[in-house]
Amino acid sequence: MATDALVAMEKAMKRDAIETNDRQLACARIASQEGQDYLKAMSAAANFAWVNRSSMTFLCRQVGIILETSFLLYLEELEDIEDDEIVLGPYFEVDSVRGLKRSGLGVSHGCPGRL
Repeated sequence: MATDALVAMEKAMKRDAIETNDRQLACARIASQEGQDYLKAMSAAANFAWVNRSSMTFLCRQVGIILETSFLLYLEELEDIEDDEIVLGPYFEVDSVRGLKRSGLGVSHGCPGRL
């Protein structure tokens, strides 16, 4: 996209007598056909980036749900939990009564247990 835009804008610069010191600074008037084509292409690129970001966010959340579910199933298999609460790193806490919950920035509210 960028190379095509540069070629078109260089032609427009010659036509409109616009001079720059560097080829990478090629430009065109917004009202020109080249300027409008460039704006449309950039709009499409921004839309593609937004959709890509949204898709990646969705997929990451799905993976998180799968991992959390798998982890909860694993915890159900543990039978010898002696403490009221097990702290699992900075992000999760396991309460033997209430189950898995997200912890606040690594602050634990109970005695560290063992897995």
